Amino acid sequence: MGKFVKFLIFSAALLFGVVAGLSLTLITGQEQHSLALVSPTIPQEEAGRRLFESRFSIPARNRELPARLVPRDDEIAHRPRIAIIIDDLGFSAKQTRQVASLPGPMTLSFLPYPPGVAEQAAFAKSQGHEIFLHLPMEPGTGGEAHERLADPGPGALMTTMSKETLQAMLEKSLEKIPDIAGVNNHMGSRFTKDRTKLKIVMSMLAERDLIFVDSLTNGGSYGSQIAGQAGLPVLTRDVFLDADFGKGGAASVRAQLAELERIALEEGEAIAIAHPYATTLEALGPWLVTAPARGFDIVPVSALGAEQSPLAAKK
Repeated sequence: MGKFVKFLIFSAALLFGVVAGLSLTLITGQEQHSLALVSPTIPQEEAGRRLFESRFSIPARNRELPARLVPRDDEIAHRPRIAIIIDDLGFSAKQTRQVASLPGPMTLSFLPYPPGVAEQAAFAKSQGHEIFLHLPMEPGTGGEAHERLADPGPGALMTTMSKETLQAMLEKSLEKIPDIAGVNNHMGSRFTKDRTKLKIVMSMLAERDLIFVDSLTNGGSYGSQIAGQAGLPVLTRDVFLDADFGKGGAASVRAQLAELERIALEEGEAIAIAHPYATTLEALGPWLVTAPARGFDIVPVSALGAEQSPLAAKK
């Protein structure tokens, strides 16, 4: 009988331990998983990828970051800020949903002419992202190899247009995407060198209290200068994450992200422009997840421009 009692006691203790262990796993398993993903023993790039895949398969509004990736209140005031602009959106609702599912908030810039672009922009905004108009402008035909012979698309602003035509074309583009926070140029290496035409455009944007980001598709752009003179909050792009059209792969994008971090550390803030290429999103998703743990705040462009004098350019 004594052996039987001992056996019952041992069995009960063993069962209690198993149940307790399962309960603890259920309660803390998600957090333990998050901590394991950012463990120092796992390379940062791999940790970011795992955490991205585990966290961001659910809608943006229903997710939250693990506590270790959320900065403390006393850290926020002095942390470098980074804004990511994703250009060329609007051609694919599926692509827009994929980009909008990334952590942020980012600034998503939509071309005005694809069908259904207003609905796509509204969806992206509902996911917590800021919306810009990606305004088509006349490309260059000289040294800007990436724009040579390029087609900026319907409704592009051209240097040959009259003032009235420019105003009508710009008004039409602005109407296509409601509730935008700002504008950045699509192509425009030739147009952004024309001070007279830029003044027409920037005065209209200033009337609507919009931000202008000069994409700097060429080294001779007057975009930020004229925008500042018109009274717009204005900033300029620091880094293109995928200027090679994604041909360099995710490794090339990660190298540009490292450069973006370096600039943000030196200047206190930085702006990158990217495109919805598969290789870009492959590198960008994990980076967005782990950037807060490295001391950076991901913010929309308006969070940078809001503190600037409306008559001063960033650079």
